[in-house]
Formats: sequence, structure tokens, C-alpha cells
Amino acid sequence: MARTPTSSRTSSRAEVTADLLRALTTQFRRDTVPALQELIQPVLDGPPTPLTDTVAPQQLADADSRFLEVDGVMLHYKERGTTRADAPVVVLLHGFNGSVFNWRTSLDPLAAATKEGVRGSPYTNEGAARLTLGLLDQLQARGPIILVGHSAGALVAMETFKRRPEAIAGFVFVAPALPNNEASDNWVWRASFTQQVRRLWTRALLQTDGPGLQYVRRQLLERREEVRQGKLGIYHESEATQDIIEGYTRPMKANDWDWGSLLSFRTFGWPSSMPYHTMTQPVLFIQGRQDEPLRSGALKVAGLLRRRDQGSTDWSEFEDCGHVPMDEYPAKFNETIIPFIAQTVSQLTKRPQLDNLASDDPVSPLLVFPASETTPVKQL
Repeated sequence: MARTPTSSRTSSRAEVTADLLRALTTQFRRDTVPALQELIQPVLDGPPTPLTDTVAPQQLADADSRFLEVDGVMLHYKERGTTRADAPVVVLLHGFNGSVFNWRTSLDPLAAATKEGVRGSPYTNEGAARLTLGLLDQLQARGPIILVGHSAGALVAMETFKRRPEAIAGFVFVAPALPNNEASDNWVWRASFTQQVRRLWTRALLQTDGPGLQYVRRQLLERREEVRQGKLGIYHESEATQDIIEGYTRPMKANDWDWGSLLSFRTFGWPSSMPYHTMTQPVLFIQGRQDEPLRSGALKVAGLLRRRDQGSTDWSEFEDCGHVPMDEYPAKFNETIIPFIAQTVSQLTKRPQLDNLASDDPVSPLLVFPASETTPVKQL
């Protein structure tokens, strides 16, 4: 019996529907199932067992390391030389999961250029800003502050500015992870269904101590293995030497590194906007050309800052450079940042509230460490 046009169209629709369902099923198995499996495994692993290959942070510290408790958090910092309490201060804030090691090639050049030395601080961005200012207060460093933020450290720099804007003299944003104040550019709106499910499940995991700790350990141990293979997020990964690799993985030898990291993961937030229009301080961007997508976001933020009525905005871009300019081109990095700091300091006496400062006052560079190098003080 011949098929009628109606039955033929019905058959075609059924075949298309079946093909679509097969395609969706294949895509679900390929993309979603592995992602969900990675998130479910920490729950199936059961309670985390104690780590056995760690030591007290003090045992990993350098000879010039110091420790100070601020708001119940033990901070690791370094200091070279002495300075007047009202002298200007340069604060270096590294990115998420960074450490003192990030700034190792800039500490001595900055200290030499500014005739003084260095110091150091988390879990939320707001908390890190509070600890930054708390550390400065305990060290009696009351002078104007130049904030140097790398990656997520730029968020901490902005939160510090929001808390004490009158104390900030300038900013250096190094490969910054900052919001560009565009709602359409929000990750939540652009994420796929699988990414949204993964994000929500991950946030739920992180709120539980056992599975959350298992998840964080799994993620960071995998990342440690990548680093040991030379995958540091730099453009020329083949140039990563063993001492650099060892420096990046060293914080994971400290007691409670996993617990401190869980607290950081649990509370880390990405603000939708920042009050760039209220900033009157000079700003310098140091950015790797191959550091996408952060470079595109940084360009937009620089564009917003250039619209300000007051305050300069400078952009320095390194070619053949990834996310860590101070590691990839240390000499060029120092040659870029030191003149900016020197010029900013030289302008301080022109600000009415700083008339009491002598023009030759030294600057004390200060290094702040987030959670990767902090140990929570446990309360019973």
C-alpha cells in the first residue's frame, strides 16, 4: 500500500525527534555525566582522612619570615629595614592560590628602589582587605598606601580601597581579575546548563566539611601535578625550572593547607561591579598579551578608568606573556613598576592631607598573602 503524504510527514517528524533525542543523549553522556561524576565522587569518598605529608607553616618559612596573628588568623609576612609610621607603604597582593613566591623577583628590586623593605596576608575578598588593613595597623604603618594586586589580588586591592579610600595613593593591577561592570558580560548569564548545574553543585559541596574537603584536595592535588609538569599558566612553559615549580607547590606542604583552601573556595565571590568612578588615584596596568580572557576584561576596566575626571591610567603590555608577568619577564616587570611607584610617591607631598611628609621619605613595600599561606587559628 502506498504511503500517503501525511503519513510520510509524520514518519519524518518521528525520525527527526528520535535523532534529536539520540544526539541530546550522546551530548549529555559526553559533557554532563563526566562533570557530575567529578562532583559526586567527593561524596562517595566518605570522610577525609588526615593528611600525613605536611608540617607546621613555620617549618616551611624562610629565615626572614615572620608571623603575626590578626583577627584570629596567623599571617606570614616579611620585613626588611625599618620605616617611619607615617611613611608611604607599597602593598603587594597576590592572586587566588598564590603565595610569597609570586613576588620573589620583585621584592629586592623594589626594596632597593624605595630604600626600604617588605612584609605579609585571607578568606573572602572583604576579609582579606580587613586583614590587610589590620596588619598595617598592627605594624603601625600609617602612611599612604600603594596597592599592587595580581589576578584576584586586584579584587582585594579594590576592597581595601572601599574600606579606606583616603589612605590609598595609587594602584598597580597585574593581570587583574576584575569585573568590567557590564551585566551582559556576567558569567552566570553566559554559562551553559551543564556549567550552571556544575556551579550550583560545587557550591553545595563546598558548604559541607567532609565532601568539600575531598573536593578541594582532589582539585588542588591535580593542579599540583600539572604544576610539577611545568604547566604554570605562563606563555613559555618549557622555561619553568625545578626551583620555580618547587616554589609554587611549597604552600601545600603546610599543615591545614586543605582546610584553609576550603575556606577560601567556600567564601570566594566575584562582584558584579566596582566603584571605579570614585577612584582619583593613578593606576598602572601590567598585562600579558597572551593572557586571555583576562586581558579583554582588563582593557574594559582600563577604559572605564580613563573616563574619570581625575587620576591617570597607564597600560603596559608584555608580548609573548601569559598570566604571571613578574615571573615571565622579571627585569621588564621591575623596570615598569618601579618608575610608576617612584612618580606616585613624588606626587604625595602635593596632596593637602600629606603636607607633613618630607619629599625624601622612604617607602616600605608590603607583601600580603591570602589563604594559601595562612593557617586558621582553631577555636575549641
